[in-house]
Amino acid sequence: MCRCTRPKLIASGHKIAICEQLETPEEAKKRGYKEVVRRDVVRIVTPGTITEETLLAPGQSHFLASVGLEGEVVAIAWLELTTGEFFVTSLARVQLAASLARIAPRELLLTQDAYDQFAHEPWFLEWRDLASIRPAVQFDAKHASQRIAEHFGVSDAGVFGEFTSAEAAACGALIDYIQLTQMDAAARLDPPKRERGDGNLQMDSATRRNLELAVTLTGQRRGSLLATIDRTQTAGGARLLSQWLGAPLCELEAITHRQDAVAWAIEHAAPREKITGQLKAIADMERAIGRLSLGRGGPRDLLLLALSLTQTNSLHEGLRALTLPALLAAARETLAGHHVLAEQLTAALKTEV
Repeated sequence: MCRCTRPKLIASGHKIAICEQLETPEEAKKRGYKEVVRRDVVRIVTPGTITEETLLAPGQSHFLASVGLEGEVVAIAWLELTTGEFFVTSLARVQLAASLARIAPRELLLTQDAYDQFAHEPWFLEWRDLASIRPAVQFDAKHASQRIAEHFGVSDAGVFGEFTSAEAAACGALIDYIQLTQMDAAARLDPPKRERGDGNLQMDSATRRNLELAVTLTGQRRGSLLATIDRTQTAGGARLLSQWLGAPLCELEAITHRQDAVAWAIEHAAPREKITGQLKAIADMERAIGRLSLGRGGPRDLLLLALSLTQTNSLHEGLRALTLPALLAAARETLAGHHVLAEQLTAALKTEV
């Protein structure tokens, strides 16, 4: 298959099996003069498991989601394969449509029973073409908990929190699907993080469209609220801003923390401009690490990681002398401790050939 046809097929909702040659003709001849060179499927590309840089918008998240059912209680789990983000939440069935509208997954995993239950509900029309039907055994809570523990190398999935049966089912189904589509590649995923359902404002799809949060009514990003206010300097920052805008906070304390951070940036022009310049030099490390963990990265990803970690260390050093509000102070601490890795990568790579 020509690589140029992949985007069209994926955009149409198709799944693509990638087949590669696993040995040389010389190796095949050692097995017998007429032996055929071995080839096999090494990966299945689906709308929710894309990792190609050319097919991903840098400032947009690309989530794969699954739905677990337990009576009237529903759990949604969602992850991004390229960044490792992994979330899960429980909610009432009537909140499902609004939550899916917020997450905006590119592919939705369901059992046949769940699909049949939702098929006659008007809101499901928007997601029907994105649904992938998976075997019910992959949504079995016990099986799912085992898969979670195996993937993260722990004895019990409970070390990440006490998941409900529906939450475990939704998380386990995602891990099963990732292992199916990525074959032998070891996907780097964060442990599933439970998200509180009452911390964000719930909006259905119609409300989101009419507010033109991320796209206009004509389907264009230009002219939307996000496009108007997005002045982020990094791809990760752009994705975070998009997620924040799509999930307005409801808790006063959290809102105040964000307001304090924005107020500090407005009032301190000189350090703000310096920080902005440093951020411009930081590449999309999350997705670079994701490609490397799947064996699809290259020297360019390693070099970008080395340069970005060096810049991150410099950014942390500059921020240490500043008195920051709580939200920015917490972010500052995550920037520390990367000197050794940055030096090792820099020493091992040649920037010129």
